[in-house]
Amino acid sequence: METRIERPSGFLDILERLAGQIPGAEAAVFCDAEGESIEFWGRLDPYDIKVAGAYSSIILHLFEAAAGRGGPAVEVTVTCSDLTLLVRKIGHYRLVLLLRGRSWSPGLDAALDAAAARFALEAGLAGS
Repeated sequence: METRIERPSGFLDILERLAGQIPGAEAAVFCDAEGESIEFWGRLDPYDIKVAGAYSSIILHLFEAAAGRGGPAVEVTVTCSDLTLLVRKIGHYRLVLLLRGRSWSPGLDAALDAAAARFALEAGLAGS
């Protein structure tokens, strides 16, 4: 784990709990709509985690543009041989989860729902 210069926010507990529930979790990050990192957790290099968060907004934007009138993307999953990137929209924010390989868990959706709800509560978002 990395050495932090700044004091961790209240969101770190949410990310740690999420990672503890998901086998194969390598990193998780909350970021805003522009991709700026709010808080992160992970076994990967902090820079790489923040870059994954930054690209999450681009990925969602591309899918929304491609969907056209199909409505906005709420969740996108990109899988390759070594890593799975999962991006979930929470209002104007994003929850990004990086999983080892093609790791998937039967409880993944419920854990993501709980983390998103806790984030919305902690951030004071009504109805997200």
